[in-house]
Amino acid sequence: MKMTTKEGTRGQRWSLAAVAAGVLTMMTMPCDAQRLLLFVAGDSGNPITYYDATTGAEVGQLAVGRDITQDTNGYFYASLSDGTVRKYNPSLTDMGTFSSGAVTPVFLHFASNGNLFVTSSGNGRMLEYNSAGTNIKTIYTPSGAPRGITTNPNNGRMLVATTANTVEEYAFVGGIPVHTNTLVTTGSGSLSNPGEIRYGPNGNLFIASSSQALIGEYNGVTGAHIGNFTTLTYGTCRNPLGLSWHPETGNLFITSTGAGYERLIECNGTTGAFINSNWGGFDATEDPELVQFYYIPPTGTLMLIK
Repeated sequence: MKMTTKEGTRGQRWSLAAVAAGVLTMMTMPCDAQRLLLFVAGDSGNPITYYDATTGAEVGQLAVGRDITQDTNGYFYASLSDGTVRKYNPSLTDMGTFSSGAVTPVFLHFASNGNLFVTSSGNGRMLEYNSAGTNIKTIYTPSGAPRGITTNPNNGRMLVATTANTVEEYAFVGGIPVHTNTLVTTGSGSLSNPGEIRYGPNGNLFIASSSQALIGEYNGVTGAHIGNFTTLTYGTCRNPLGLSWHPETGNLFITSTGAGYERLIECNGTTGAFINSNWGGFDATEDPELVQFYYIPPTGTLMLIK
């Protein structure tokens, strides 16, 4: 079922279902003829590749990278294994290096204070960069190294999954991130080796539990475990890491990263029911890890990071 969307000021696009659920994700793009792309990235030296989100056809490639995100003005940022973050304009033209200093950067996220947060997986910390690409703060999570990052749409606080199998919460006091709470406690709901974390269309928090081959669902306010949104058998999926909802079909896309099971899985975004075991026909040479959907001018595109 296609989700209805509307245009807001300056071309901001949102899902009515997301608005009703209190989960409002905006992408500032030109109003005329956008294209939806799926971006895929991984860790085996492959470029970030992007695909048409409707047909699945490959459209193009960016630099070899681990993750990609977008700011409120439509510019893209990709984490590269050389420790830098590269910047692209809304049409995906390379604008050069935005920041440096991270050690094997992976997850990227623009927080509610407007700054870019980058997980530095090589030394177990998180770096904050301002709009000029200057590192203004280094954050050490209370336990474990940082993994996936998201923003709580209910209060604007930043949530960070960790290798200690927790989700830590940060409030912004005068624009400065301050740790306030452990929203998801160690191992809640069999959480093990978390990857990407995201708020779903229903307002709950979803976490890829890599070592358990499942996507856990948690209360978006309290962090209480609700249940397993989808459990994927080892015959289909190993070590899920990335997850992203298709903004038009509403289906959930999940990356399987285990050796011999490198694929992109499509599930019903409401029920978690299995739809497709390998969207796009990926293999071990492509190694998809993180996925993101973004609109670009002149039409919408799906980006797959592999």
